[in-house]
Amino acid sequence: MLGGVATVLGAGGCSDPYAAQKVSAGTGSSSIQNVGEPPAPARRQDGAGGVFDPQATPQAALRRFATVYANWSYRTLGRDQALLASMSVGAARLAERQAAESTRADTTLTRARLANRGAAISVSEDLARSAWWIVVTQEQTSGGGEYEGLAPKPHVSLAQVARVGGGWAVSQWLPQS
Repeated sequence: MLGGVATVLGAGGCSDPYAAQKVSAGTGSSSIQNVGEPPAPARRQDGAGGVFDPQATPQAALRRFATVYANWSYRTLGRDQALLASMSVGAARLAERQAAESTRADTTLTRARLANRGAAISVSEDLARSAWWIVVTQEQTSGGGEYEGLAPKPHVSLAQVARVGGGWAVSQWLPQS
């Protein structure tokens, strides 16, 4: 009976409604995307996926990343996120690439003239979790509307680093506050 149903469906002009959404094997791209989600960046085939300015120590890599992460304005945020992507690997690189893409469409930043200033005040190994770091920054966000007059405050991020050719780069960056 099932064979007969398949034959009738096939003869009746039925087709796979999801055929246009199938992933092309080996290309690293897909037409499947959640509504409102920026497209994933294309995979680099040219070997240009190296890290810009790897640092000599894990602490230096985390401080450098935190400094760029905490200092931006509505005019520079997309470029700053692209710089963070070039300074990182793995999940951190992907997150910053996606953030840079979504920043282009975010009109709130420009309307409120948002900016952030900050500095890394502490970088230390997480004693409770191996291979994790705790980074504390002191930051102040400014701009119009609800951002006007905000006091500076500390922010905590959990992070991981990876050894890259010439040093260290951030591989995970997870803001906690």
